[in-house]
Amino acid sequence: MIISGVGYLLLLQEEKELQIKQLLDDKDKFFSIIAHDLRGPFNGIIGLSELLLENDNQLNNKETNEFIQLINQSSKSAFSLLDNLLTWAQSQTGSIQFTPKKLEINSIIDKTIHLLANIAKTKNINIRSEIEAKQFMVGDKNMLETVFRNLISNAIKFTNTNGEVIVSMIKEKDRMVFSVQDNGIGIPAGKIANLFAINKRNTTSGTNDETGTGLGLMLCKDFIEKHGGQIWVKSQPGKGSVFSFSIPDNL
Repeated sequence: MIISGVGYLLLLQEEKELQIKQLLDDKDKFFSIIAHDLRGPFNGIIGLSELLLENDNQLNNKETNEFIQLINQSSKSAFSLLDNLLTWAQSQTGSIQFTPKKLEINSIIDKTIHLLANIAKTKNINIRSEIEAKQFMVGDKNMLETVFRNLISNAIKFTNTNGEVIVSMIKEKDRMVFSVQDNGIGIPAGKIANLFAINKRNTTSGTNDETGTGLGLMLCKDFIEKHGGQIWVKSQPGKGSVFSFSIPDNL
């Protein structure tokens, strides 16, 4: 029995060491992704601002405005990356508290749509919610806002000009299923399996060459699983994608 107990302890120690190694590998991969993808928007900001300074007297108002818009877009890309970086780091260290409470669903959806309205406007993309008023759920407000923000912003990113993004919800027995649907460029079947894995490279440029790391989807998966739910995607190249996730109906 003593030998058996020692063997069991050794097995536990080995499993723990493997878990630690996996966490360290994920951390290294994560920071390499962030470091690589932050260079793009920051190089854009630096390069464009330098051109603007050097040619200020030679540019007309229209050309100056175009430079400013590009700088603004690069700044927003960098901020989005840093925001996801901070949230992911807090999630991994356990410093984000899971505090579920009764929420009015459309208050979260409307806030997210309003937040992303200007980005959608630059591509003339219509975002609309098909969720009826006065629908309630139990969930963590901050986590759900992060989930919807990432899913809707991704839909905008991969949708062509004049496209559409639709947010919907259905109730299935003991759960609520939310979907964010777009009519964008879609995702090849070979990439879908790795969308939510940190140890896979998932960066793809948007229809206006928008950059990203895929980190937002990892956050979505993490936060949805904290609610006891799941996330999945259906997509077809050239016909768009539908990202769906479930949350237990605890009302």
